[in-house]
This record gives sequence, C-alpha cells and structure tokens, in this order.
Amino acid sequence: MLVMGWPSRKEGVRLKLLVSLNTLELETYLKFTNSFIIGLENYSINYYNASIEEIEQMLKKYPDIDLFISMNKNIFNEDLPDLKEKLLELNRMNIKGIFFYDLSILNLIKELNLNIPLVISQDHLITNYNICNYYFNKGVTYANLSSDITVNKIIDIGEKTNGKLMTFFFGNILVTHSKRKLLTNFYDFYKLDKTLNNEIENPNNLNYNRKTEKTDLKLDLKEKNIENKKSGLINEKNKEEMYYIEENKIGTNILTKKILNAAKYFFQLKNVLDYAILDSNVRNFEQNDFLNILKLYKLALDDKINETDFIKENEKIMKGELYEGFFNKKTIYKVK
Repeated sequence: MLVMGWPSRKEGVRLKLLVSLNTLELETYLKFTNSFIIGLENYSINYYNASIEEIEQMLKKYPDIDLFISMNKNIFNEDLPDLKEKLLELNRMNIKGIFFYDLSILNLIKELNLNIPLVISQDHLITNYNICNYYFNKGVTYANLSSDITVNKIIDIGEKTNGKLMTFFFGNILVTHSKRKLLTNFYDFYKLDKTLNNEIENPNNLNYNRKTEKTDLKLDLKEKNIENKKSGLINEKNKEEMYYIEENKIGTNILTKKILNAAKYFFQLKNVLDYAILDSNVRNFEQNDFLNILKLYKLALDDKINETDFIKENEKIMKGELYEGFFNKKTIYKVK
C-alpha cells in the first residue's frame, strides 16, 4: 500500500541485476545483465579495482553497458587534487554513476558542475526514507540501502521516496572497514613475517589468542596472498561465527564468512527496487556456481521460474538453507 501523497515510484521502471565485477572481461555476464560495478583504483574498498585507463578501455569495448564506479573510501585532504582530476576524467566517460561514501565527492561534483549521477553508499547508515530523501533533495540519484535493515523497512522506504533504490542481495557482507592496517599491526605484535608476497613462516593453521578483560579475539592465519592482500579468519569471544579479515593498501575489511543469498525476498522486492546487487567476488565460491546463481536471478526477473522453484534451486547451489542476513531480522541495540 502506498502512503498518501507519495506517487508510485515504480511506474515504467524495471528492476535490474547489478553485478559487482571480479574481471574486466564481461562476456559471461552479458548473457544475464548489462549493469556492473567496478572500483576505481586507490578510491574503492571491497570492490574489484581498475585504473582510469582500464575503465575507459572497458567502456570502449562494451559501449552498451551501464557501468557504476565505486569511489567509497574516506577522502583526505591530500587526496583532493587527484580526486578532482579523476572526477573530471570520469565526467568525460559514459558511466552510469558513482558510488560514494565521503561527502567531499558530492560537494566536488557540484563545485565542478559535473553531470555524473551519484549513489549514496554509506554501508550501515542508509537505513530509512528520511535519510534517502535528504540525499535525493541534495541531488543524489540513487541510494544503496544498508544491509542491516529488514525487508519490511526496505518496502517502507520504497513507499515513501521517489528516488532510485538498490540493495545487496548476494555475497559476503561487508561488516566494517578501517583505514588502519590491522593485520600488519597483528603481525608486528606477534613478530610474524609480514611480507605480502611470501608465505608467513608459521604453519597455515596457527591460531593466536589475545586475551583481555573484555575480549578474546582469535585470528586463524590462512595466508592466500590474493591480489596482494593479507587475509585470515577472525571471531569474537562467545561467538562461533567466523569473519574474513582482509588488508590492502587502503585499509582493512571485515566481511561475513557466510554468503548472503536473499532469494526468498527477491519476488517481494521486484517492484520496490531499481537494482539488486550480486557480488561476483565471493570468497571460497566457485565462479560457475555464481554464474548459476546469476542465471536463476535472471530467470526470476523475467518471470520464467516461480518463487518456490527459484528458492529451491538457490538452496541446491548453496548446499543448504540460505543465509538471509538481516532481511528478516531486526537489529536490536542493548545497553549493558
């Protein structure tokens, strides 16, 4: 039911699948979608990154794609001169929009009078229609909704805003990002070899415990050196669930080890969202399995599979019950 005073935001609008890329070659994905996200080198966290030159070549090779650029890192004063140059270069390209976290990008787009649509993407902060409408009134085109809100909250936002909405449907959820080099600090503290390009001296499955009065963090070192990153698994006291911890030159990301697959809510949200984001950079997940997931979402989008079969086929690929994240779980804060 639409709230009085807010016109239907979905007339003539069709949901699209938005794939977060893990490659510059798009042939396998173009069977299912023409909408993609890629990170801009030195400006993006938790996305596959490309240089400005590579992005330009990609757009020449695939002129009909809708390409969003992620520039979702914190911006510092020393970044500003280069950031202006990058925005000016992107403005000359046919990009669909820029994912941004830091408000300096919004201000620079206005200051430089650039014609680039913007996606407000602040991880855990875009949680209600008031926030969305605030940014839409500032000239932002899209809102990437927080992965911490329920399906009912997403529907509520859709009913009370006219802006374009997207949310994360598949992949490892980014829990938090720090600009600090947390794994490097860990290696230094335990006097471990911290060379990025070599295996650590210790065996792969060593566990290190740091006990304090308040916490007991365990890091399971499994150095993979993927894309020149340090990586491992971490968990917190009294919790069995593990999380990925990954460090790169911008900082450190912590992600869920569980893979979100919100297939149970896809049909419910098809008329609410403009984009459903599916991440191809899934940790410990076969590429063919991701392509099969993407194929299923495309079938569901085109109404070529019913909801029950769609969910069952997703469960087969995921080998069990689907992890729903917060789609059906309210976030509750308790004061101790």
